[in-house]
Amino acid sequence: MSQALYRKYRSKSLDELVGQDHIVKALSASVKSGKISHAYLFTGPRGTGKTSVARILAHDLNGIAYDESATNIDIIEIDAASNRRIDEIRDLREKVHIAPPSLKYKVYIIDEVHMLTKEAFNALLKTLEEPPEHAIFILATTELHKVPDTIISRTQRYAFKPIEISKIVGHLKTIATAEKINFDDDALVAIAEHAEGGFRDAIGLLDQVRHTTDKVTIESVMDALGVPPQQAVESLWANIQSKSPSAATDLKNLYDSGYHAPQIAKVLLQRAVSSHNVSLARELLAVSSSYDPKTELLLITLQESPTTQAQPVPEPQKPAISTEATENPEVKIPKETKSPEKPAPKAQPEGISVEQDSPGRWEEVLEVIKKGGHSVYGPLRLAEASMSEGMLKLGLTFPFHIKRINEQKNLDIIHAALHDITGEEHKIIVERIERDENKPPVRKAQAPKSEPAEVPPETIREDPDVALMADPLSIVKNVFGSAEVL
Repeated sequence: MSQALYRKYRSKSLDELVGQDHIVKALSASVKSGKISHAYLFTGPRGTGKTSVARILAHDLNGIAYDESATNIDIIEIDAASNRRIDEIRDLREKVHIAPPSLKYKVYIIDEVHMLTKEAFNALLKTLEEPPEHAIFILATTELHKVPDTIISRTQRYAFKPIEISKIVGHLKTIATAEKINFDDDALVAIAEHAEGGFRDAIGLLDQVRHTTDKVTIESVMDALGVPPQQAVESLWANIQSKSPSAATDLKNLYDSGYHAPQIAKVLLQRAVSSHNVSLARELLAVSSSYDPKTELLLITLQESPTTQAQPVPEPQKPAISTEATENPEVKIPKETKSPEKPAPKAQPEGISVEQDSPGRWEEVLEVIKKGGHSVYGPLRLAEASMSEGMLKLGLTFPFHIKRINEQKNLDIIHAALHDITGEEHKIIVERIERDENKPPVRKAQAPKSEPAEVPPETIREDPDVALMADPLSIVKNVFGSAEVL
């Protein structure tokens, strides 16, 4: 069986490490000078070389060449993901005081150290505070924020950065040439972009694609990744940009072709970022963590389509007032005076109906939540909200939105935003509502009584396209059929 490419081309020395020059320089100088720390902490994204460097460093500190196929009893690797309990760390504490039988230093490499339990961290801390002279610890993690500060402060930290796309592409070309793999340059670029700064993922994907085709092309790479065809994505994005209801149909076609919502959202996210559409980017980021990513992405697509207002009904023409003299010439007809125009009420966000005693307050609350980048903003802007003194009522159509908002962490976010804006504590009531399919959902704050009445739904239904745009549920049912949307 042939060896996997990422193992075959893994760095064997610090000099072979690509894209981490600042780390290579620092560690090489430390080894040469003999100024060695008792504990190192390697942080950074996966596939950037943390584990490889840890193994190389363990050998360099002991003055021996690194050989991946060879093992040494004085270089101990521990996977914290599967050895995370306090019992394993206690065992380490007992054995660490035993002098290395063959090497100068006994080196412990603890990978994914953030996976240790709180009790295990506390046990490890005692060893790091008073380590034996012959013991060196190399900790590696992709999630630094989960490592206690007490641990971090007792280590020398080295931050591995994502590797530049150009360097990944250059490395892939070297490997492909050595392995006699036919490739297109744009295919290697696509692989490098997908790897998100990690060599291991890039080399692994190249290895995967080369076994499925005679030539590595961008089409074969996209197919291996499960990425929707570029033409279909461009059509969807164009319809979103032009605010066309056809975007829902494009999305349905992608679903029917077997593409998953998180993958589609990821592709759209790249375009949203490129076009500086921050609000859309935030919502697309939340799709993968949604209870129902498929429906969530559809709702986002619909929200980007305009909510077409009903065409205004022409006001009846006022009868002309004659200024000619009448039988009673002394009677003068006063000229018509116009009452001063009232400023239009400030529009509320989509789907919001707010009581008039708190104009703009809910909009301000939503803005606070939006600026915080919280994913709960998406369901909240679809809610019918009613704010009164000490109480907030939220009405939502979809059960998974209700479930999300009722999560304690999301309720805390809403409470905090309410307090920021109003300075008061509010009771939050979340309930399900049924929307009239024949009537567009409420989009604005209720108009004062002096304003003209809303145009009846019949006016809207005169134009099918207008009706479709005005009612997102109509789009859903038009696309997915008459089945109930839960």
